[in-house]
Amino acid sequence: SSITTIYFFLELMVRYTLNKEIIGVYLAAAYLTRVVFTSISRVAPKSCILLGSLLTLLGFLMVALSQRPSYIPVKIKFQDDGLTWFIAGSILACAYETNSGMEMIVRDQCLDNVKAIGIQLKNHYLMTKIARK
Repeated sequence: SSITTIYFFLELMVRYTLNKEIIGVYLAAAYLTRVVFTSISRVAPKSCILLGSLLTLLGFLMVALSQRPSYIPVKIKFQDDGLTWFIAGSILACAYETNSGMEMIVRDQCLDNVKAIGIQLKNHYLMTKIARK
């Protein structure tokens, strides 16, 4: 799991005091988003990296605006204290799974020394995992 998903999970429990079933559905949707984007990145890595990055940016923006509705230039009345925007934004923020897409791009461009590239990709993956923690 990632730090952002854990943060969103705790925010739903503490700030919005949702029940376990709704939080379970949220976690399933968040991880499904990650799985879908990881799967798509194997077929169309460049498109998936761009789309995933844009959706993640949109998701984080929605989460930020749900926390501070006064920053929205157009006055929007939240019926649920920003909960809908928070959930939708935090699910979109899970579209950042770009590791496999990057691996495909690097593999396709560096076919001459596959073993060296494999070692570099393993190091990249390890550093990404450490950065998430």
